[in-house]
Amino acid sequence: MTHETGHNSGKASRDAGFTLTEVLIVIVVLGLLAAVVTFSVRGFATKARTSACAVDKHNIETALDSYVAFHGEPPSTLDEVGLIAVGLLQKQSVLWDVQGSAVAPQPGASTTCV
Repeated sequence: MTHETGHNSGKASRDAGFTLTEVLIVIVVLGLLAAVVTFSVRGFATKARTSACAVDKHNIETALDSYVAFHGEPPSTLDEVGLIAVGLLQKQSVLWDVQGSAVAPQPGASTTCV
């Protein structure tokens, strides 16, 4: 029987894990990736608010146009509550108000809606 007492037994124990340098490099790369992702998704909330504002205004304008198309004339009271009562809007907007035949921002509404 031959018994191995070579140089491989010491090498196997050294290759069993990662070095401190390798672990630190992975941590730095993960940190950089996290920073890039954080800064790239930063503006999504603002864009979503602006888009929701525009859609809300468009819905009210469409409801006004639909009322005129159905009835041949503008409603006697141009407010959102009247448009809700006839079923053209589901709920009153917290961002927009109907003034005359136009849609204007409500007092105190966010400036992203203007």
